[in-house]
Amino acid sequence: MFHVRNARARSLKLVLLMTAALAPSAAFAQATEQETAPTPAPAQANPSGRFQATLEVGAAYIDNIYATRRDEIDDLVTTVKPALSYTVGDSTRRFAAHLDGEFGRFADYDSEDYNDWSVGADGRYALSPAYTLIGGGDYEWRHENRSSPEDVQGLEPTEYERSYLFGGLLLQRQALSARIAATFNGFDFSDVPSSGGVINNDDRDRSQSELGARIAWRRRTGEEWFVQGALEQRNYDAPLDDYGFDRDSDGQSLALGVRRTVSTRLTAEAFVGVMRQDYEDARLGEVTALDVGALVDWVGPAGLDLSFRVDRNIGETTLPDAAAHVLTTGSLNLTATPHPRLQVGAGLEAAHYDYQGAPRSENSVGLRSWGRYWVDPRVYLGVEHSFTQRTSSAAGFDYDENRLMVRLGAQLQPRRLTGGDTFVFDQASPGGPYVGGLLGYGVLSTGLDGPRGPGSNTADFADMGPSFGVMAGYGWVSGPVYLGLEAEGFVEGPEWRHVADRVFGASKEDSVGLSGRLGYVTPARDLIYVRAGVNSAAFRNTYIHSTSVTYDTERQVGLGGGVGIEADAGERAFVRAEYLVTSWEDYEVAAGGGHGGTSDNFSNSEGQFRLGGGLRFGARSVPESGSATTDFAGYYVGVRIGHGALLSDNEGVRSGGAAVDIIRGSHGPVAGLLAGYGVTWNRLYVGVEVEADVSGVNWNIERDPDGRIYSADRDYSASVSARLGWRVGDSALIYGRIGAARTRFEIPYSTSGVAVLSKETATGLRAGAGLEIALGERSRLRLDYAVTDYDRYDVLYSSNSDSFDHADSVMSIGLIWRL
Repeated sequence: MFHVRNARARSLKLVLLMTAALAPSAAFAQATEQETAPTPAPAQANPSGRFQATLEVGAAYIDNIYATRRDEIDDLVTTVKPALSYTVGDSTRRFAAHLDGEFGRFADYDSEDYNDWSVGADGRYALSPAYTLIGGGDYEWRHENRSSPEDVQGLEPTEYERSYLFGGLLLQRQALSARIAATFNGFDFSDVPSSGGVINNDDRDRSQSELGARIAWRRRTGEEWFVQGALEQRNYDAPLDDYGFDRDSDGQSLALGVRRTVSTRLTAEAFVGVMRQDYEDARLGEVTALDVGALVDWVGPAGLDLSFRVDRNIGETTLPDAAAHVLTTGSLNLTATPHPRLQVGAGLEAAHYDYQGAPRSENSVGLRSWGRYWVDPRVYLGVEHSFTQRTSSAAGFDYDENRLMVRLGAQLQPRRLTGGDTFVFDQASPGGPYVGGLLGYGVLSTGLDGPRGPGSNTADFADMGPSFGVMAGYGWVSGPVYLGLEAEGFVEGPEWRHVADRVFGASKEDSVGLSGRLGYVTPARDLIYVRAGVNSAAFRNTYIHSTSVTYDTERQVGLGGGVGIEADAGERAFVRAEYLVTSWEDYEVAAGGGHGGTSDNFSNSEGQFRLGGGLRFGARSVPESGSATTDFAGYYVGVRIGHGALLSDNEGVRSGGAAVDIIRGSHGPVAGLLAGYGVTWNRLYVGVEVEADVSGVNWNIERDPDGRIYSADRDYSASVSARLGWRVGDSALIYGRIGAARTRFEIPYSTSGVAVLSKETATGLRAGAGLEIALGERSRLRLDYAVTDYDRYDVLYSSNSDSFDHADSVMSIGLIWRL
C-alpha cells in the first residue's frame, strides 16, 4: 500500500508461521502489495501442469512523486506488467515457477523510470504423511521507491538486486508438530548520481542468513501452543561503511505463541517474545526489542474476507550513527468477491520505524481501495486509489501522497465465471438517490518551511475544530456490492495560530468535494465503504511580521480518501460515521519583515471525523432471511488500527524576552487492543470498556543552523471509558463514550547550549463517539473517534522552561468478537 520498496529481507517468520498445509508461496503472498484473485473452486491435482501468462497495462497519476513536503511535483506514469507462471502437482508434491516484470515510464520526469524483474520457483515434497520438505527461492532486480525511509535522495532511484533462498522440513506427530527452516537473502545495490557527484551504495551490499525452528503442541481441537526461535547472521561485503562503521551482526529471537480456530469462520494467532541484534562495532552496540506478531483471519458470507496483521523486526538502515531500525507494522484488509466477475477490496496500514542509536523515528499510515472487473474470462479492468502519509521526528521528512490508477489486463488461462453471467446494478437500499447532513470535527495540520535570518525554520502546526456540511449522492447495488458518487459542501473548519515575534496562521473556511464510494452491503443492509475523491478548500492565511501584514485566501485543490459505515435507521433514514484524510497543494505565503520578498511554504492536510445521517429515496429492500437482531450485550474483545493527531499548546519565552504561544501538531498511525462489557434494555446500551494502544504520532520544529530543535511523541496510551448507546435498526449501535486516559509523551528538546529529554505520563479526559455494526453472529466492525485533553506540564532546560498542554484525537477501525 505504501509503495515502499526499502530492500528488506524476507523474514524467516513467514516460513515458521505457516501451517503445515501451506506452501511457502502462499505465505509470502500475504506480504505482497498486489491484490490476488482467489480461485472460486478448490485447487485440484494437476499432474500435467498449468501454465499461465498475463499482461497488464496501467496508467497512474501521482501527486507527489518525490515524496516531499514542499514543492510537490506530480506526474503521470505508464506501467507494463508481464507475468509467466507454471504450476504442477498436488497438495503433497508440488512445483511452481514464475517470471514477473514491471516497467514504469514517467511522462515528464523520465529520471524516475524503472525496470523491475523477478524470477523464482518453490515446491514441496511429502516424504510421508508425517514429513514434508519445502524449498525455493527467487532473484529480483528492483528499485527503491522515493517514499522509502532508506532512500538516499539521488538524482535517480536506487536500483538493487536481491537473491533469496529458503528450505525447511515440516513434521507432524499426533499432537506435536515442528518446522525447521533456513533462509538466505543477498543484496547488491547500485551507485546513483547526485548533484555533488556519485552516491556510493556498495557499503549496503550484504548477505543475511537465518536458521530457525517452531515446535507446537495441540492442546485441544482448534488450539495450538508453540515456541519458536531463530539465529541470524548479517555480513556486509565492505568491512566499513562510508561513515566508518562495521555493520556485521548476529541476531537471536525467541517467542511463545498460540493459534486458535475460534469458529469455522475465524482463526487467530499471536506470539510475544524478544529479539536481539549484536553488532561487531562497539559504537553500534546491541539492539534488543520486544518481538510481537498477530494474525487474524475472518471468512464471511458472499466471498468476504477480513484479515488483521501485526509484525515486528529489526532492519538495516542507511542513517548515519543508527545501528538499525525496529519496524512495527499493522494492517487491516477487507476483500470481497461477491460475483465471479468482480473483486473489490480496501486496506488500512500503519508502520513505525524506530531508529536505534539516533534520535529519529518515522511513521506511515496508508489507505487503499481497489476493484477488478472481468469483462471476459481472459480480460479485466482495474481501478485503485491509495493515500500515504508519513510523519517524522526529524524536520522536513513528512509527506502526503495520492495515487489514482487504472489498469487493463489479459490472461491466457480463463477465469471461472460459472454462474456469473448476470451482473445487474439496481436502486435497492442502500442504493438510489440520497441527501443528508454531517457534523465534522477534525485536525488541520500545516507543515511550514521558510527562511529565518541566515538559516531556515521547519515546523509543524495544527489545531482542531468543528465544521458543518451537507451531502447528496447516488448509489447502485448489485448483491453485496455498492458503487456510489457523492457531492458535498462544508463551512467552517479548524484554525491554528503562531503568536510570537511573528504572528501567522491558517484556517479552513469552506470546502466542496466530489467522491466515488465503493462498499460492501451486509446481510442486514448496512454499508461498509471506502471513498476517494477531489476536494477544493479555501484557506485564509495571516502573516504579520515587523511592518508587513498579509491577509489572503488561497483556494487549493486536494485529493484524499476515507472509510465509513452507514446503518439503516428507519423506513428511509440512515446514520453515518466516516473518517477522511485529505492533502492539498502546498503554496507560498508572503513573510515580509525585510526579507526581500521571501515567503514561507504552507503544506496543509486534514484528518476529519464526520457523524450524521440522511434520507434515501431508492427502492426499499429487506434484510436477508435469517438475519436476526444483533445482541450487543456481554463480554467482547477486539483489535484496532487507525489514524491520530497530537496537538500541543506550547508556551515559553525566547531570546530577548519575547513570549510565544503556539499550537504545534501533526498526524500519525495508531494500533491497539480493546475489551469490554455491556448490557442492553430494549434498544438502550450501557457498557464499560478498556483499551490500550501504541502510536507513531509526533510533531517537530527545527531552526537551522543554531536554533531550537525539539519534538513531541505520543508513545502509548491506556484508558477506561463508559459507553452509552442506542441500537439503530436491527444490527447497528451508535454510541458516545467518556472516560480517563493515561498517555506517555516524550519531548527531546535542544538549544545551542543544552539538550534534555522529557518523558512524562499525563492524565486526560477522553470523550468520543462511534458506530458499530454486525458482520456475523459474533463479529462486529466499529468506527470510533475520540478526543483527549491532558494536563499541562513543564519541560526544564537550563534555567528556562517551556510548558506543553497536549491533546490528541484518534480514529480507529475495530474488529470485535463477542465472547
